[in-house]
Amino acid sequence: MNNRKWQKKAVFLFALLITSFGCGSVNNLETEIQNPPPPSSSEKVLQPQISRISAEETDAAEPTIATSPDGKVFVAWVEHLAKKEANVIVQSFNKEGRPSSEKVRVNPQIGQATAWRGDPPSVAVAPDGAVYVVWTARVASADGHSTDIYISASHDAGRSFAPPVKVNDDTVPNSHGMHSLAVDKSGQVYVAWLDERNIKKEPPPPPPSPTPALANGEKPKHVHPKEPNREVFFSVSTDGGKTFSANKKLGDEVCPCCETSILAADDGKVYVSWRQVLPGDFRHIAISASTDKGDNFTAPTIVSDDQWQIAACPVSGATLLSGAENSLKVLWFTSGKAGPPGLYMTESKDNGKTFAPRTLVSEVLPTGTASLLAKGDKYSVVWGADNAKVFLKNAENADQEMAAGELPAAAFVDGNVLTSFLKKEDGKRGVWLSVLRNQ
Repeated sequence: MNNRKWQKKAVFLFALLITSFGCGSVNNLETEIQNPPPPSSSEKVLQPQISRISAEETDAAEPTIATSPDGKVFVAWVEHLAKKEANVIVQSFNKEGRPSSEKVRVNPQIGQATAWRGDPPSVAVAPDGAVYVVWTARVASADGHSTDIYISASHDAGRSFAPPVKVNDDTVPNSHGMHSLAVDKSGQVYVAWLDERNIKKEPPPPPPSPTPALANGEKPKHVHPKEPNREVFFSVSTDGGKTFSANKKLGDEVCPCCETSILAADDGKVYVSWRQVLPGDFRHIAISASTDKGDNFTAPTIVSDDQWQIAACPVSGATLLSGAENSLKVLWFTSGKAGPPGLYMTESKDNGKTFAPRTLVSEVLPTGTASLLAKGDKYSVVWGADNAKVFLKNAENADQEMAAGELPAAAFVDGNVLTSFLKKEDGKRGVWLSVLRNQ
């Protein structure tokens, strides 16, 4: 059954959570996003300004985005070279999408970086304006797949970057990736990632079996072949990214190709999420919380019993956001027997100990990880669908196509929604920037 048929089906909500998950109430604003009024003649028609920001002659992909306290927008992406080499590029823009700096290469050694569609760079801006970029570097190894995680810092608004600092503290070549980055109000820098340092290396797997089906029999294009599960690690810097704490393991049996996510919440708490692999190959979003700036974390909590059993990796993580009264909002993609495949949202009002029954945001199936944006008490969701279209949904609008593209990353800037995304033209990849005004 194709996506269009799914979208024509009546939307129903299913809220089956095991008792230990607890429950809460989802606020009215969130409900408006998931169940907006029927389209009418007064509904906004999205007319974004769209421009290419990567150089014409480059093979550019893996875009991401972050905003600064003074209203700048920093977009990072990866320019792919021959022989699997790559460079991480950063450029800043104003809220109208006009460049406010030149393009800058983050990695000091040309071609040193590496990335793929499920593992883009991470970028964040501190309260003092420092710009941080986390990226992966290739490491020579017998299997040819080893990487290290580095962070690069800029203290001149992204015009130049200091020498990178290695974040993972193991010394034997292994795979590290699917990283996430956050900076809190005090300037502490938090990094989480998936790690193979303790994973027993198995012989190469046999050729992949046919892609497992979703609950409705459909085969999603964004499922990655099964790999050995990984562990999720965490580290914190208290000196502006110059040094990092001893790496801390937060969980094991983690889905190997779904991004982690970090939230440095408004009330000082730190949350880390990943997709947990439960017995029987059920793959559900898990969250761990810290109330002491990353020194200690709670045992992982499963956000929702989605009943999604799949022996493959969805290549899609969760998005975390601070809500009203220090609540924690979670947005993620799932399938499974608990309801139709799609984007779902939930909320915790007790620091991630329990979560409200999930509610359906959209049945337009995403690829990659969706963006959840907040502007005051208003929320918007931006995601890329598997038909190479970028969609936006908020309280005023149902699902609306915003651009032709893939793997978007979005941010609110002074009333505007800026979205960086991948677009293919004549078989070549490029990174584009969309500006939606007065959202």
